[in-house]
Amino acid sequence: PVIVHLLDLPPKATEAFLIGFLRRDYGAAGLYSMAKGGMLSHLQVVVSLVTMTLFMPCLANLLVIIKEQGAKVAIGRSLFILPFAVLVGAAVNFVSVVVLMFTGILLARGLGEEGRGKYAAVVVWFGAALVLGELGQSAAVTYFVARSRSSATAVVRNSRRIMVATSFTMVVAGFLGSSFLAGGERELTFAYLVAFSGVGVNAVLAPYLYALQALSLFQWNLVRLSQPILNLVAVIVWYLA
Repeated sequence: PVIVHLLDLPPKATEAFLIGFLRRDYGAAGLYSMAKGGMLSHLQVVVSLVTMTLFMPCLANLLVIIKEQGAKVAIGRSLFILPFAVLVGAAVNFVSVVVLMFTGILLARGLGEEGRGKYAAVVVWFGAALVLGELGQSAAVTYFVARSRSSATAVVRNSRRIMVATSFTMVVAGFLGSSFLAGGERELTFAYLVAFSGVGVNAVLAPYLYALQALSLFQWNLVRLSQPILNLVAVIVWYLA
């Protein structure tokens, strides 16, 4: 009930958390496998990783605490950490859902039914261009930086070179096809141009975010959590304007 109702995660995620208590990296691998198999949404990935990061230490760490500081301290910490991790994960899930809900309401009111459909089309093409421009760099950077933190700078630099080259191709193709995708509508064409420009910005900045996932899950989660909030702020500014 805690995993499914409070954290809004699929029941299978319970296995990952149980395994994570035995060994943290195995639990994270279980969550990664679920995300790769399409069983977790982007929001669920963030919620699960936030909770896993704050979760009880693995069994080996717990035994070390018992040995060095005593059973009472170990039990006390465990009794605090477990509900704290779940509550923080639930709070992240709740805030993100509320932010996305208000963003959707503002977009629906501001764009109308037809405009919302056009907005969805822009988002879909933008997402497709991002995937093609990244060329699998998200997983590659995180993997290699996690294996060798000292090589993070070189890995990020090489990834950025690859992504700039592939994303530039997507940007050029997007610019050339924007008018066609927009059906000749001037304002919609401008929206496509802005979206495809974002692919180029992503090529420069995204490798740092991928590396951050391997270096500090806490900071990475903060960045990911800030994205829907900034999106809501941008939509509010647009709506009021």
